[in-house]
Amino acid sequence: MNSLEDIMIHLDDLTISKKLLILILVGIAAIIVVGGIGIVGTEQINSQLGELYQNKYAHSVLALEAYSDMMNFAVVGYQFTLEPDPVKKKDIQDSKQYPYITLFNEKLAKYESIPMNPEEEKIFTALKKASADYFEVAQETNILNLAGKTEESTKLRTEVLVPKRQETYDGLAKLIDINRESAHQYYLNAQASYLSIILVTILLTIVCAIILLVISWFIIRNLTRRINLLIAGIGEVGAGNLSYRIALAGKDEITHIGSSFDSMAVSLENQSHMINQNIEKSKRANAAIMKMADEVKAGNIEAGINTADHEGEF
Repeated sequence: MNSLEDIMIHLDDLTISKKLLILILVGIAAIIVVGGIGIVGTEQINSQLGELYQNKYAHSVLALEAYSDMMNFAVVGYQFTLEPDPVKKKDIQDSKQYPYITLFNEKLAKYESIPMNPEEEKIFTALKKASADYFEVAQETNILNLAGKTEESTKLRTEVLVPKRQETYDGLAKLIDINRESAHQYYLNAQASYLSIILVTILLTIVCAIILLVISWFIIRNLTRRINLLIAGIGEVGAGNLSYRIALAGKDEITHIGSSFDSMAVSLENQSHMINQNIEKSKRANAAIMKMADEVKAGNIEAGINTADHEGEF
């Protein structure tokens, strides 16, 4: 209770303009806080989505493109194997098959230039080694095939090349899967951040609204309390109680009005007192005159009024 009274006393010392300024400043502060949380949250979500696009999306695209280059290399390899003409074989190898090695390695280089997590980096390192071994064995197989060593070429292809190719495919598939999972996790994190921001924004809005309501209640209660004191004082004086004083404490405009009203009541009370005094004097003077008149009627022609006893009454 004392704390509430202390707050009211402090509010009494503030002008109405300052009280309204407090409300405005608190409202602006609330808007800044809520807006700031929204901006920070939006930047956080944009950062997550940006990382998702720059890293995971780019990784996924590069892994898929590398997978496509590997498949095209294998398809052209089969064309190379099926071609009976050695000249055409050499042309297929140089102009169609081997360029895919360059394209594949370019994809891996771009992939490696983008930040990876430890698990992804481990898979990528294994893939890089498996693909290098695969291309090396593929070139050895082609050399044997061009030399007419079909049986050795077929054996090398079956026992070494195909497993290495499958190992490379598996590595690319793992990269694709881990990026898809990471992208999904980034999406879930962004969604969780978005929901958190909404929740925090709602809570802050409620808190700020409560603070505004409490401050408004204090200010309105302070104003209405003091205005009611003015109204009560006006009623008392209007009913004739000129000795009533509002006696407002504080430094605001209502205090000045109350002080001016009390000054007016003091002036009215003084004037009323003077009027009452004059009336009493007039009554005594009239009584003296009436007494003298009665004595004259009774034959006392020497009757008179001692003016010293009625100073200021005539």
